[in-house]
Amino acid sequence: MKPYYQDKWVTIYHGDCREILPQLPELYGQVDLAIADFPFKHDKPLADFVADASEGLLVDGGNLLVIDNPHNLFKSANAFSAFILRNEIVLVRKREFCPAWHLGFKHNNALLLYKGDAKGIWYGNVINHRHTFADVMVDCHKPYKKHPEAIDIKWAELMTNLLSREHSIVVDWFCGSGTFAEVCSRMNRSYIGFEIEERYCEIAARRCSQEVMEL
Repeated sequence: MKPYYQDKWVTIYHGDCREILPQLPELYGQVDLAIADFPFKHDKPLADFVADASEGLLVDGGNLLVIDNPHNLFKSANAFSAFILRNEIVLVRKREFCPAWHLGFKHNNALLLYKGDAKGIWYGNVINHRHTFADVMVDCHKPYKKHPEAIDIKWAELMTNLLSREHSIVVDWFCGSGTFAEVCSRMNRSYIGFEIEERYCEIAARRCSQEVMEL
């Protein structure tokens, strides 16, 4: 399948990750880090797919970073039972959501999950000796152009550094505006991203193209 965008480090596919992944069998067992920053509304079958596919893609000791709101996580958390929880980080938003018949909530949760070996791909012990970081991150969402829920790039850099090795493969199930794509380009990781909305593919592609020009 032809990518929407591709350069030395970054490959972005336009379409549903569930339809594209079967065309990329060479990725199985080769990935250090899988990232799932889920859409605001999604169903449990999508979480089941991400969990099963990530388990097949990851090397032993590889990591899965799941970012979602508390309502979705409650419905889908058991999809990730094959993984082990390393940490949970609360990502505080600037604005509050107030769905009907619920208390308002002003945060997402990030689950740091791993497959197999806890000592596999994890650089927190080294980084924590230099500077600690909290399990509550304030204002972690930084809107990027027309994507209102983009992850702050500094936090994305920290997670990429903690959870993957240089020159490894990182898979991003929901590319969005390309924050992790830009980070992987800077940090010498091979990034494979999927995005169902073409407008976000275009934003990510332009972002990465500019990043390549600046390097």
